[in-house]
Amino acid sequence: ISTPVGEGNTGMVFDEAHYLPAARDTVHFVAANAEHTPLSKLVIGWSIMLFGDYWFAWRITPVVFSALSVLIVYFIALQFVSKKYALFAAAFIALDVLFFVNGSIAILDAQAAFFGLLGILLFLKERMAWSGIAFGLSILSKEHGFFFLFAIIIYAAWLEVSKRKVKLQMPKFH
Repeated sequence: ISTPVGEGNTGMVFDEAHYLPAARDTVHFVAANAEHTPLSKLVIGWSIMLFGDYWFAWRITPVVFSALSVLIVYFIALQFVSKKYALFAAAFIALDVLFFVNGSIAILDAQAAFFGLLGILLFLKERMAWSGIAFGLSILSKEHGFFFLFAIIIYAAWLEVSKRKVKLQMPKFH
């Protein structure tokens, strides 16, 4: 997660050039980067306030949220498969290049993914109120948090249809 080196390099990569100034402004109650919801910008801004304005502070919270997401994927997979296959699922996400890159820089995706995955896990554990809160935090982190909510709505609908289908196919004995 360290800073890239090079002459004239600000140390920022990709969209950090937009999100870091927005994070600095957001913690000082200045509207910035209004096309995105504020929570991830606040978290990154608080990290900058806590650790200082350099690469470690910019990137430590996305790294933590990304690492915790791998653990959440393991627990989600355990709801459906054995420990061995759940470990494979967690390994696949941990070793995914896009997930690794997005979880290593100061952009909004890691927090949104963590809270979205947490919402799914809590839904599967039938902790509906906490699940709703987690989905809300995901959406407040970045708008694509809605996709996690849509995914669980589709899953719940599929479960309901499956239950009814089984009931309809049951033979009636007189």
